[in-house]
Amino acid sequence: MASTKQHQSIRKKLLEILGPGLPGIEIDVSDSPRWKRMCLTFRHPSFAGLLPEQRFRQLLAAIGEEFYEKSLRGAVWIELAPGETVDDILAAPRSEDLAKQEPTIARGLLDNGFFEDLKDAMGESPIETCRGDFAVSRKVLTAREIIGDEQRDACLVFIRQGAFCDCEVLLAARAALAQRYGAD
Repeated sequence: MASTKQHQSIRKKLLEILGPGLPGIEIDVSDSPRWKRMCLTFRHPSFAGLLPEQRFRQLLAAIGEEFYEKSLRGAVWIELAPGETVDDILAAPRSEDLAKQEPTIARGLLDNGFFEDLKDAMGESPIETCRGDFAVSRKVLTAREIIGDEQRDACLVFIRQGAFCDCEVLLAARAALAQRYGAD
C-alpha cells in the first residue's frame, strides 16, 4: 500500500486537476482496511442526482487516462454527494444489475415514443444543449409517468449502452437499443 506522502501527493494532484471544475470538492486518499488497498473518496454537491457510474465517468474524464494509469489504477473510488455514506453508494444499483430487465425496459422505451420525445426536447443541437447528465431524459420519463426506481432503471439501461448523458442517449443508446430490441 502507498505511504502517507504518496497519498498527500496524489490528493494534491487531484485537487489541482478537479478543483477548478468542481470548486470545494473534498478528496480523501487513504489506505482502506475495508478493501485493503488505496481508496479515493470524493465528495461534491454536483454528484447529487447522478448515478454512481456517471460520477465515476465524470471524474475519470477530468482526471485523464495518463494520471489514472500512473497513479490511480486499482484504487477504490467512492463519489459521494453531501449527506451520503459509503454504504449508501455501495447499495445503489449499477447498470450491470439491469441485464435481465433490459429487454423489457428497452422495448417499453422504444414502443412508447420516449426517444422521439427526447429528441424533440433536446432540439436541433443535442450536443450543445446537453448538460452532461440525464436531466432532460428524466424530465421526459417523468412526463411519461416513469418515476422512482423505474426511472433510475431506465437510466441504468442507458449506461449499459455507453450513454452517460442526454446527448449520448440520443446518439448511442437509442440506436443500440433499437438494433437489439426492435425498430424505433
